[in-house]
Amino acid sequence: MTRNTPEILPYCKHCGSFKGVGSCKNPKCDENIRVEIGAIGNQSNKCVICSGEGEHSCSRCGVSYCNKHAIGKEESKLISIEQYLGTCVVCGKIICERCWIFNNKGVVTCFIHVESRNDQ
Repeated sequence: MTRNTPEILPYCKHCGSFKGVGSCKNPKCDENIRVEIGAIGNQSNKCVICSGEGEHSCSRCGVSYCNKHAIGKEESKLISIEQYLGTCVVCGKIICERCWIFNNKGVVTCFIHVESRNDQ
């Protein structure tokens, strides 16, 4: 991949939603539309699930979630199958499902900390 290609840019150039690395995962994305850079910045505070008002965000990637979709953000273990935020057991920061991994004890750990403290 090369710099500034659509695959590595964090926001989709068609719908403006956060996608991380790779293709857009938004089912409502229309590839016939092109979003301006300023419009992408204005969407950063919207819930990535429902486009409602984003009240909580991931400390790693900055994706926002509304109160409804932020349930369990203080937990280091899953409390629901539809949990999108959790707290890293090592650093205590709120992270999203795109930025976490479960260590060998099944607790939420940042990608950054999973190899450095895998015994937590």
